[in-house]
Amino acid sequence: MLKTINPHDGQILAEYKYTTNEELTNIIDNAWAAFERYRDTEAKERTARLLKLADVMEENVDKYAKAIALEMGKPFEESKGEVQKAAKHARYFAENIDTFLRPDDNIKTSFKKSYVEYHPLGPIFFIAPNNFPFWLVCKGAIPAITMGNTIIFKTASSCVQTGQYLEEAFHLAGFNNGEFTNVVTQ
Repeated sequence: MLKTINPHDGQILAEYKYTTNEELTNIIDNAWAAFERYRDTEAKERTARLLKLADVMEENVDKYAKAIALEMGKPFEESKGEVQKAAKHARYFAENIDTFLRPDDNIKTSFKKSYVEYHPLGPIFFIAPNNFPFWLVCKGAIPAITMGNTIIFKTASSCVQTGQYLEEAFHLAGFNNGEFTNVVTQ
């Protein structure tokens, strides 16, 4: 069992079961299956989900910030800023998705034709640090999911509730079919 502790007063906040190897194998399999479905979703659908993600974060900013503050001892207003920054990041990628997905076929080289295309890779694994447990996951996960990848992330062991809330936000936004999954591992 993993215990999260309030660094301010040493109080145990909660206890969590670790993700088992069997569960992790299933999560990885589900992330690959989700990737096969999600990679071809239209930009319009991804945009809608990203905008919904920003809305969910903004609507729940106090709840999410409270978890960050309790689990890592960050002041509440700074914790709110972390969540608000993540919401702005989601909006930015939603509003610019066409630019990010557009191939660049105007590359000047000595060859007859040179270009860059952008393709999703598959499930991406993130390990969340404890100093910015909400923002730093979003900083990488939002661009990756915008491009059509799926996400598995390991929450910082001191910020498990924050990780669960982050997963909640993505699920409420429509990334709830294996596209975004939180794991609790050692």
